[in-house]
Amino acid sequence: MIDARQLEIFRNNTLDYFQKVAPGQPAPIPGTAYLIFDPPPFLGYAGAVDISGPLVGLIYLTTEALTLDKLIELNGSQPGEESLRLDMCRELSNVISGNASKAFGPAWTISVPRSLGPDSARELSFPGATFTLPVEWMSSTFQLVVGLKELSDAHG
Repeated sequence: MIDARQLEIFRNNTLDYFQKVAPGQPAPIPGTAYLIFDPPPFLGYAGAVDISGPLVGLIYLTTEALTLDKLIELNGSQPGEESLRLDMCRELSNVISGNASKAFGPAWTISVPRSLGPDSARELSFPGATFTLPVEWMSSTFQLVVGLKELSDAHG
């Protein structure tokens, strides 16, 4: 399973991204990360990547339309379009996992980022346990979900 140091990398990368896209706004406020054995949360949208290497599983950031629309507006586009929300989901997962890839080294393989919309929660597959980090940002919420385990544990 992922250890505390590795989880901290994902946490920091996620918080850093949100601080950089809105430097004049209050920083994101992370909640306490927790381990969950049930299906993890899905808030309507997600950007997800599958991971393989010494660790295998899934990383995704799930949020509501409001959060995505704020990010879209900060990027200079008109919020409210479904296609832009899905593009933003891919951007989020790509940035977060790419930064983590640099930290973990060349054995870390990341799938092409995918976007999941309101009817796509069933497309998520994950190990039996996931770490979930809730975050509040600009009066909206998102959750970083990390479901990774050691390759040797993936088949057992």
